[in-house]
Amino acid sequence: MANQDSQSEPFRGDPPSTEDLLENLERSHAKIDECYQTTLANFKKKSAELEKELAEAHKTCHELTKKLEAFKIAEEKGQAANNPTKQ
Repeated sequence: MANQDSQSEPFRGDPPSTEDLLENLERSHAKIDECYQTTLANFKKKSAELEKELAEAHKTCHELTKKLEAFKIAEEKGQAANNPTKQ
């Protein structure tokens, strides 16, 4: 049986020619490049969307911080008006 394994052919029939192998390699390379370009374009698009969402979230956070600060000031003024300090 060891003899059969060492004599087994990797191809059925004639093996592909070097030219066929090179053509297959070129097609494979082109397909890989196409997939890479598609993935890169999708990544850039998603990245731009996430950057936009991040900018909107940052703006909202900044606006809420301003409102909170104004609320704290108003609350402090209200407490000061209700509890005047004795001099």
